[in-house]
Amino acid sequence: MDIKDVLKFANNEYSVLVKPNLIDNHPFSASIKMQERKAIKESQKKLKHILENIIINKGKLSKSKELDHFIEIGNNIIKKYRVESGRLIENNEINELSLRKAFLLNYPVWLIDIISTFIKFLLHSEKYLRKIKKCNDCKKYFYQSKLYKYQKYCSICTKKNHTPKDIQAERTQRSRNAAKKRKDKDKRELLYKKEYKRLIKEGHPMNKAKEFAELIVIEQLSEIE
Repeated sequence: MDIKDVLKFANNEYSVLVKPNLIDNHPFSASIKMQERKAIKESQKKLKHILENIIINKGKLSKSKELDHFIEIGNNIIKKYRVESGRLIENNEINELSLRKAFLLNYPVWLIDIISTFIKFLLHSEKYLRKIKKCNDCKKYFYQSKLYKYQKYCSICTKKNHTPKDIQAERTQRSRNAAKKRKDKDKRELLYKKEYKRLIKEGHPMNKAKEFAELIVIEQLSEIE
């Protein structure tokens, strides 16, 4: 799990929210506890508030009750480790003494993991926090790519054409005009060569053949436009 998963949760795109069956034994359906629904909704709201402040302050954290709430949860998370399938697995669990706090009783395990991951990310410098962006198009949060320093759109919206319609129309017209000029130029050259060769065959001197051929092109210009 990383910051991209956290942003998916903020955008309501996290796997548990989109496809509940992906999480084993998690009753995220009509039967889910109302308290959990409330905890999830409130956590998203608090997360978005913190993200907005990070974006506005260009990577700097500002104190808020929303951030204090997440920090309080972070302070009550115990990391436990176990070996499974040849790998060391890390689990986040709530300190049993903290279970007396009502607001922690309603947080599903995966939500605790989301908050823990976010708190860990906030330990990074402003350089990394500045990479949290909000898409100018769909308004969803995303983590800036290393390749695009001034990225304004998420990976999906980047593929769209964001040029204003009047500018698009102007560019299209310029392109058509340029194509027409190229076509007219080619026609002039072909006509000039054709008439020049004809005049030479008729016995005209080279300088006169060039002069007459140019005059013929000028006279017939309206016909080839």
